[in-house]
Amino acid sequence: MTPRSGSGAYCKKRQEWLREKLAEHSDESVYLFMHHPPFNIHLPALDRIGLVDKQVFSDIVRPHTNIRHLFFGHAHRPICGNWQGISFSTLRSTNYQVVLNFTEPNQLVFCDEAPEYAVVFLSDKSVVIHSHPYLNETSEIGTAKLV
Repeated sequence: MTPRSGSGAYCKKRQEWLREKLAEHSDESVYLFMHHPPFNIHLPALDRIGLVDKQVFSDIVRPHTNIRHLFFGHAHRPICGNWQGISFSTLRSTNYQVVLNFTEPNQLVFCDEAPEYAVVFLSDKSVVIHSHPYLNETSEIGTAKLV
């Protein structure tokens, strides 16, 4: 890892800790929370400063079919999908946002999209994530009675 690069390092101590915890909880649903995504997200400037040890992390989690969802930050963009059979999500930052740019590898451009937070509902059968941009609140435009 290059000092001050913004990249994430995944040291041996943390690798071993995750191996141990995944082994200890092999019969339970597991949700992983981390800062850097452990794979490229196709935003070249962010991928350039992503997790350095992607393959090591991938090798650690691959055998564990009980990992239900991966939550990460770093991207400052709403992104969701599936990686190695694990659903994942991230959202805008509570600070500044990164412009959606699939071509520029050398410069991060920030924008003033609304910050957001998420409320997550976890159950044995589902992961439901509600994201909420909390500035520029909208006002109600009407109601509908459900029957």
